[in-house]
Amino acid sequence: MISHTESLLILKTQIQEAFDFIVLNCYSVPNLKTVLKKTEKGEAGFFVSSPDHFKDTTEIDQLKEISKNYKKVLSRQLILSSFSYFESYIQNVISEVYNFHDREEMLALAYSKTKGALDSLSTVEISQKRKLQEYKKKNKELKYKKYIKLLEEGNYKFPTDLFSYYGIKKFFEDAKNMKSVDIPDLLRDGLHVDLTAKEIESFHNIRHQRNKVAHGDADVNLNLKKAIEYNKFLRELSIRVDKQIIEFYFVIEKI
Repeated sequence: MISHTESLLILKTQIQEAFDFIVLNCYSVPNLKTVLKKTEKGEAGFFVSSPDHFKDTTEIDQLKEISKNYKKVLSRQLILSSFSYFESYIQNVISEVYNFHDREEMLALAYSKTKGALDSLSTVEISQKRKLQEYKKKNKELKYKKYIKLLEEGNYKFPTDLFSYYGIKKFFEDAKNMKSVDIPDLLRDGLHVDLTAKEIESFHNIRHQRNKVAHGDADVNLNLKKAIEYNKFLRELSIRVDKQIIEFYFVIEKI
């Protein structure tokens, strides 16, 4: 059995790398500040090492100034990378579903199931269907239930089934042109991921904060603790999405 998608492995690596970079900075910058203080005091054995990729010409005062806002900068970088990686994951994992089934074969199968059922109704099924082809009447509810059950026991396709071909087609079209604001609807309505109203609100809040950072909005209410929480939320959501896809959408349907 498949345990996870390839897309999830890529996402986990990307998110972990982004988080590891945050951890590295949270160790290195405080240490640099300590070294800068002791270097200024002229304490023996302390000096600022030469940087990688840059000329060693930066003044100590400039380094002290840069280091003041490092948490703010890290929080912005983390939300930008985390959200972008998650967005890419959703697009990639849907492509995996697409490739697992072959989109055209899946559409052809859905069409043949519905069209075939329409063309092969028996006389009995037509007769039973006729009992349900009227505007609902309260005093006939038991009768309706009886014939619905009879049709369900056969191969009859109700209107909800007949929409399946169009639904699959629209799902892949919408996924291809998806914007980040569409992700919760696509997950909930397309992949049946059980999202609460609070989770959807949290997702849109993260999206809104990411957009503000990406557009250079100075008024961003974001700190490193909050950015780490956002990172955790998106990672956990991706794992839930992946489990749903593996369990219900990675199933061979036709040979």
